[in-house]
Amino acid sequence: MSGERPRRLVRCGEQPGDASLIYALGRLYLQQGQAWLPWTADLTWPWVVFCCSRQFVLERLTVVDQEYFIIDEYGVTICMAEKGERLCGDIVTSWL
Repeated sequence: MSGERPRRLVRCGEQPGDASLIYALGRLYLQQGQAWLPWTADLTWPWVVFCCSRQFVLERLTVVDQEYFIIDEYGVTICMAEKGERLCGDIVTSWL
């Protein structure tokens, strides 16, 4: 992160790490306040945040699947919400 204002976050490497993707999706759920997010919703998805392809993000989330998310053709559901564990930090800490 640069010390300038406005702050600018710079990613090392070509693609974001798995923990970053999980964290970004968890934060999106917290912002929206719902356990299911449809693909048709105009949201700040992780591929928008990290300026990478949607396909890359979905492949990574599928590969690292730790039963945090259910991904289908209509949208994505956060499973931790059902257990009352919607804190984003908990998701990333558990995954790490």
